[in-house]
Amino acid sequence: MEAVKERLIGAITVMSKEDALSLWEYIIRSHSPQTLLDSVEEVEPTPEEIEILNAYKNGDERYQPSISHKTLKKELGL
Repeated sequence: MEAVKERLIGAITVMSKEDALSLWEYIIRSHSPQTLLDSVEEVEPTPEEIEILNAYKNGDERYQPSISHKTLKKELGL
């Protein structure tokens, strides 16, 4: 994968939900809005995904971050 794509993925990974939504809205506004919007479909989570999300929300250590948001940004140079 090209370095620029890896950097984009890294930046998006550490974004807040609100920042990611803002970026997505920018992309839609600036690149064929209706075409992009039409190509996105919501998908229902699988039972396994729901179970994992519930485990995360309930504090299961297997699904908790092993690094803080601040430390991750520092390591990624963001």
